[in-house]
Amino acid sequence: MNEYYDLLKSWCDKLVEYQITELRDPNFHGGILCPACSLIHGRIGDSVYPLTAMYHYSGDEKYLNAAKLAVDWSEYNVLRKNGGYFNDKTHNWMGISVFSTLSFGETLLYHSGCLDDATKEKWTAIFVRLSEFVCSFFGGGADSAHKTNVNYHASTAAALALAYKLTGNEKYKEEAYKCAEYSKTFFTDEGLLFGESKGFDIGYNVEESLPALVLFAHYVEDEEYLDFIADKFKTHLEFMIPDGGWDNSWGSRANKWTYWGSRTSDGCQVALSILAKKDPIFAEAAQRSFNMYKKCSTNGLLYGGYMYIEAGEEGCTHHSFCHAKALCAMIDNGFIYDTPTALPRDEEYGLKSFPCAHVELISKGDFRATVSASDVVSYSGAATTGGTMTLLWNKKVGPIFAASMADYQMAEPKNMQYSRHINRMESTSLRIKEGKFESVNERFAKLSASYDSEKIVVTACGKLKNLSFDEGCGYELKYIFRENTVEIFATSEKGGRFIIPVICSGKDEVVTEGKSAIIRRENAEIILESDSNISFDSKAPRRNFNVVGGFMTAPLYIDMKSGESVSFSLTVK
Repeated sequence: MNEYYDLLKSWCDKLVEYQITELRDPNFHGGILCPACSLIHGRIGDSVYPLTAMYHYSGDEKYLNAAKLAVDWSEYNVLRKNGGYFNDKTHNWMGISVFSTLSFGETLLYHSGCLDDATKEKWTAIFVRLSEFVCSFFGGGADSAHKTNVNYHASTAAALALAYKLTGNEKYKEEAYKCAEYSKTFFTDEGLLFGESKGFDIGYNVEESLPALVLFAHYVEDEEYLDFIADKFKTHLEFMIPDGGWDNSWGSRANKWTYWGSRTSDGCQVALSILAKKDPIFAEAAQRSFNMYKKCSTNGLLYGGYMYIEAGEEGCTHHSFCHAKALCAMIDNGFIYDTPTALPRDEEYGLKSFPCAHVELISKGDFRATVSASDVVSYSGAATTGGTMTLLWNKKVGPIFAASMADYQMAEPKNMQYSRHINRMESTSLRIKEGKFESVNERFAKLSASYDSEKIVVTACGKLKNLSFDEGCGYELKYIFRENTVEIFATSEKGGRFIIPVICSGKDEVVTEGKSAIIRRENAEIILESDSNISFDSKAPRRNFNVVGGFMTAPLYIDMKSGESVSFSLTVK
């Protein structure tokens, strides 16, 4: 058919391969094993949509059989008496039922014609039961009994709008509107959506909440609401990296950041394939994101970044069975990419500020950067703030710096991924460290920015903090962006180390010579020149890897003296 079909087929084939069919015990039969997590993720029933779609597209009954088995596994293992689904057999959060509702509904909306009568009747009954549960669990909008992350309220609007479309029950439409109007209250004047752990999270916004609100407007045929969300999605496109990745390096739920989005969400194309008919910029974003899916996919699995395989890490099936819905949306919505269009971060615009999120975006020469002083930290160790340059990207070499959590902790044990080879993953954040105190933990850093025709200057200052947010000494970080160079300055009242984790694969050569370091990539060199010695930590491996973002880094550092500034310049040749 097309490249979207080809990638979808490869993912679905792998899901079928990992499905348990030999064991007849209903605790296992029909479950889909995950090679990364060595378990059956509780949401595998969501694969009903992509697997049934593949059967409809291809005529191969193995996909329909797999869909039926996955549904039966869910009905036996995660169904509860109130009609909803648990997140997993050992995790009793039931909000995820809203995503299952959407999966069943989209299956029936687009592919019921290929189902036998018994299966169609059975799945319709499950869909109605789930719709009733979601209506009681999340319905009411501002009066909902469960006030939780905003993506659930947005998704409820979509699920109940779809329930109305399929059943004609006006109750669902009424409740969908309540949830959609409630979701509107989470947008700032700048157009960003907050409400993920009380903060801003680009991954969840572009792959879950905004797509859900687009679906709501689409299903109830509300063009005014659709235009409203399209405008907000354009604001969020400011955070798409030119290579098609999403910059969630600083998000409030960045613990689940993958370079293409967020681990357990459904994908931006769910919305962009609909909005593409309004503006080619949405088609451009959908295609670039799809291209990043391809780059991060190998042997039928979607990995959390394109360095996972080299690092010896497995791909998680959760990525594939969730984001397969986005590929189905591209096909089912008749998506066509035929008008290449510039995205916001393609352009050199200087400085864009988002005061609501305490984030600065920089576009100078070939460099694209993000500096974050977000004051929302979901839990101890989750921080990617403090005036950190959470992302530095260059047209010649791609990502150079990409922040990760201060300390990787499994806040969502079944929704996150352990490293198979590293007991404790080092943070990949550019940061000042003095003992157990680090700049990346400072929730209340003061951030300022200015620019003229020659340079952009961003400065952050605050107190080094430990994982419990106890206060250490003062620090300052300063970034100066010029046409071809980035200069970075760091000062700590008690000294310490300025840690410089430059992204590079094991194949890249890293040479340190006194006050300089050269990272030789395949087609270019990243050159660091300092006023102090740049060193490798002799006690650490020459490469670190972190599943957040999925990058390998060379753990370089500069020693700091009390109160004295250290600096380095970075160029790409």
